[in-house]
Amino acid sequence: MTILTVSRFIKNISKELPIANVVTLIRVIMALLVLLIVQINPLTNLIAIFLILILMSLDALDGFIARSLNASSLNGSIYDILADRIIENIFFIYFASNNLFSVWFALTLLIRGLIIDAVRTIYATTKTTPFSWHKITWAKFFVNSRLSRGTYNSFKMITFICYAGLLMPQGYLFTLITHENMNHLAHLFLWLTVSMAILRTIPVIWEGLTRKRI
Repeated sequence: MTILTVSRFIKNISKELPIANVVTLIRVIMALLVLLIVQINPLTNLIAIFLILILMSLDALDGFIARSLNASSLNGSIYDILADRIIENIFFIYFASNNLFSVWFALTLLIRGLIIDAVRTIYATTKTTPFSWHKITWAKFFVNSRLSRGTYNSFKMITFICYAGLLMPQGYLFTLITHENMNHLAHLFLWLTVSMAILRTIPVIWEGLTRKRI
């Protein structure tokens, strides 16, 4: 009876909530789970690192599923961006609160996200997804291209994994790499992430200032 009930529940949910959006929701839940377990003990820290790897990799999966099922939608793209914002901000704020880097990095990315979302909201239409309203070629490359989005996501993933590793007591993870070198690697990718984020913000602001409101 229980199995049948669960089966019906899943079937009903799949009708109301497209699978790509389910993947998006799972990513957020996994990110929150990471915060809950990352500092309990070395084992849960390793699990948290593995979860970060999975949830950041799933960022490409939800879009792929939507395109494969011909289920891409305005709402789906908005949910995907919202999930990215939530995951990005909770990790940067969490690691900054543990004094792994300056809070100004987290604030920079938070403000950057607010600016982008505000510009897109002003110029969005009911038929335009956040990534499809860019018309200038170079803007499309820096904002829309798989290379740009994939590079930015990879930078974030490595940054989060490195800082999660730095929360583990020394002697557990650092057999192949010293704590100092891990810290240097984390800071390198933090700067790369923030720089890439700012670079991808410029086209959004530029088009927002130079185009007419639809």
